[in-house]
Amino acid sequence: MAPSANLAAAVAGSFAAGVAVCAMRDKLLKLFEEPLVEIEEPSKPGRVPIFVMMPLDTITNDGKSVNDLATRGAWLKGLANNGARGIMVDVWWGLVETAPGVYNFEGYIELCKLCQELGLKLQAVMSFHQCGGNVGDNVSFPIPSWALEPARAQGFLYKD
Repeated sequence: MAPSANLAAAVAGSFAAGVAVCAMRDKLLKLFEEPLVEIEEPSKPGRVPIFVMMPLDTITNDGKSVNDLATRGAWLKGLANNGARGIMVDVWWGLVETAPGVYNFEGYIELCKLCQELGLKLQAVMSFHQCGGNVGDNVSFPIPSWALEPARAQGFLYKD
């Protein structure tokens, strides 16, 4: 395996392992007791389950809570009341693992609990890229510097 592939695999493995360790450490397994693939009541003919993407700034910049909880809670209640199956949210690597092996999922856990209360499913997308710098981005969650700097030092980053 090439050195850049080794680094990418190590970084991805670190983040994924952190998700499991954090859930176990905080004894939040009850939130995740449902099987990953469950057999649900079949959709009605002509109906597709709807999952709505949450805004990029759903979690606060410190990662500790849902941004503007009252407003987001009202949005989610509206989605639930109007037939949405659930939501999709980016889990930003640069937000949850600011130091190697140190994880903060507090804001995401708060969002999970809110969805659970409303009967909504949550699809978490593990986002290993930076957030910000694109059209429509109103927040910035960079790649963690502890991962970016070694890659830069080894010349693994794209250069024009």
